[in-house]
Amino acid sequence: MGLGSLYALLLPSVHAAASFAVNVASEHVWATAPHGLASVTMDFHPGVQGPTASILEIDLDNPALRSAARSLSPAILRLGGSEAGEQLVYAGFPGGPACPPGYYYCLTPERWDAIVAFADTTGLRLMLDLNIIGPGNSTDFDGAGLDQIRALLRHSAAVGNENQATLNATEAARRVRAVRAAVDAAYGAFEKPLVVGPSPHIFPDWIEDFVAAAGDAVDIFSYHLYAGYGLAPSIAAQVKSAGFLDDSRSLVELAAAAARKRAPALPVLVSETAAAWNSGAPGVTDSFESGFWYLDHLMSAASSGHVATCRQTLIGGNYSLIDSRTFLPNPDFFVARLWGEVVESGDGATRYLRTGRGAVISVDARRSLRAQAACGADGSLALALANVSPDAVSVGLGGDEGAREEWVLDAHAGDGRRVDLNGAVLEGVDAPLAPRVVDGGGAFEAPPWSLAFVRYPNLRPPACA
Repeated sequence: MGLGSLYALLLPSVHAAASFAVNVASEHVWATAPHGLASVTMDFHPGVQGPTASILEIDLDNPALRSAARSLSPAILRLGGSEAGEQLVYAGFPGGPACPPGYYYCLTPERWDAIVAFADTTGLRLMLDLNIIGPGNSTDFDGAGLDQIRALLRHSAAVGNENQATLNATEAARRVRAVRAAVDAAYGAFEKPLVVGPSPHIFPDWIEDFVAAAGDAVDIFSYHLYAGYGLAPSIAAQVKSAGFLDDSRSLVELAAAAARKRAPALPVLVSETAAAWNSGAPGVTDSFESGFWYLDHLMSAASSGHVATCRQTLIGGNYSLIDSRTFLPNPDFFVARLWGEVVESGDGATRYLRTGRGAVISVDARRSLRAQAACGADGSLALALANVSPDAVSVGLGGDEGAREEWVLDAHAGDGRRVDLNGAVLEGVDAPLAPRVVDGGGAFEAPPWSLAFVRYPNLRPPACA
């Protein structure tokens, strides 16, 4: 059968059925990204984001935390936050400063080695925000700032953190070039850590000016994205509205376009993101509702060619994947797991297919079904779907698709902090994610307000060969 289009039929509960099409361009790969798109962050915040949230304090030997991290491998673990980019002292490294008495934000060699061991054991790729302002409360970047960076440079690092209000684009680029020179000097002909940065908010003029001034000093351009505000009165309704999701997508596209205007081949990465800033919104960004934004964000990052998007946070705050008090998973953790296990299940890098509405339509355009196609295991067709609608959606491929595997996520009855997979509640970070296997006959039906992953083992688009 042909795979030129994916047809979705909306099935309202009381009105006559209305159909609309979401096209999958099956002949050509639209974007390619390494595995680990669903990456994560951890912060240096003490206490305020939970009793054990800070990377300086958290128990890195906790079995649940290790298991959660291992299940997301090869994701990036980005260590950041405002303190990392402006206040952190790399204390006790040869040639570096000592930790000031009573000062909290000190990263010691012992703690750094424990973090590196955690990343190595779990298979995460480590990325640390480098402080390009100055150690502690200093603003002496060219002296003490560069000295402590040179003392630390042993592993992959990111440069900067939301410094666009402190540094203009030209000065930020100068400092990044200085870090690039320090990396080159420290590693010589050996394999070097990537320089990633500078993680500003999305101010397109600033981004364009920075990329032009930085030249080849950065290997990957990174930025921060928050779609909403944690204290907004309507945030619970916003995160599952098509308008909110479209607005978030437009920010992703704007940031990527600004970076690539001066450097078309420059890889792009979201180094910090969640549905809402200000530590999220309790009961929203740590609940099933957040999954509509999160899955749609993964789709938009994939289709726009991002190498990774780092969820704020792995643990800590009201937007975490793992609760810092109980070490139990929040619903979005399973979205990240399934993205890796279903969408990224092909060999090597993941190949994404252009997915969207048809160029010419004869019915109302609908935005309630969000979809992204990819080349799954053995070159099969894999779909990620979010039904942002109170109505069920029947999704067919215009012919006999044969067998399929279904992973359908719904909010657990009466508890938005828990999630059901194919009708059964998921318990713990190691919960098995077995699909429901359908031998054939009939289209896949996405329940109202649901998230789904579907794989068609017998369908192999030409682009996936």
